[in-house]
Amino acid sequence: MLALGFRAVGLDLSPAMARIAHLYTQAPIVVGDLRALPFADRMFKGAWAAASMLHLRREDFGIAILEARRVLAVDGLLFLSMKLGEGESQDCGRYVTYYDANELRALLNHACFEVLELNLESSASSIQKDLFWNCTARRK
Repeated sequence: MLALGFRAVGLDLSPAMARIAHLYTQAPIVVGDLRALPFADRMFKGAWAAASMLHLRREDFGIAILEARRVLAVDGLLFLSMKLGEGESQDCGRYVTYYDANELRALLNHACFEVLELNLESSASSIQKDLFWNCTARRK
């Protein structure tokens, strides 16, 4: 994002990962939780949550989506990627929640997002081929 000229601010729950991200990107990285974002209302024009919200429990996903809506300006864009499937599991030692298209659309619509695109993509991992929903939505 920085290479494309965007001013980006990273977020990670782990202080150690935030330090690594800062060293790698030189962008400001904030330690914080997706369920209680440490940013002002309507502060951003866009939010990028690539394979991050899928690690939240199903009951916390709605909270995180409402937080994303809170920090986005009206008509702000949200990109998120989530794993296709049903239920919840441990995947490579990390908690993962799976979604189908209808559930994901319903959750975003309930949080006052308009889904602009929802596409299935295969993961780049050569070990395990997972399918991910790549979703772009606009804050209403």
